[in-house]
Amino acid sequence: KSMTQLSHKTDDQAQQLQNLVRDNFELFMRCADDFDVFNEKGGLSVNTATSTSMTTRGGARGLNERLDTLDAFSEACTEQARKSFKPLLDNTEEVRKVQASLAVLQRVAPILQAPTLMRQHIENGRFSQALKEYRRVTIIDD
Repeated sequence: KSMTQLSHKTDDQAQQLQNLVRDNFELFMRCADDFDVFNEKGGLSVNTATSTSMTTRGGARGLNERLDTLDAFSEACTEQARKSFKPLLDNTEEVRKVQASLAVLQRVAPILQAPTLMRQHIENGRFSQALKEYRRVTIIDD
């Protein structure tokens, strides 16, 4: 049952990631377009920067303004990504916690099942099997 729930949570997480990408694809494309616009309107290559814009103060100011604009775009994209992906990251952390808890339960399952097995063995008249289960638990306890 727990494995099924974990599987469903993992499937839900993958679906959420797909939905986030679909929902925010336009934002990512706008950021990419803004970078292209920046480049077309005067984004400088290495050769252009050394030969043209850095020779005048206006060119240096223009470059600083463009870089500031680019920084603002970058900050906006980063903030939007944080808002968009925070629920997914929180869900991932929750899944990891559940997986760790499940691993612990699987390791101690024989100890937790011992009382039930002992009762079944006693009810069915298999006293030696019940005694074996008891010894198995007492050995683990030591």
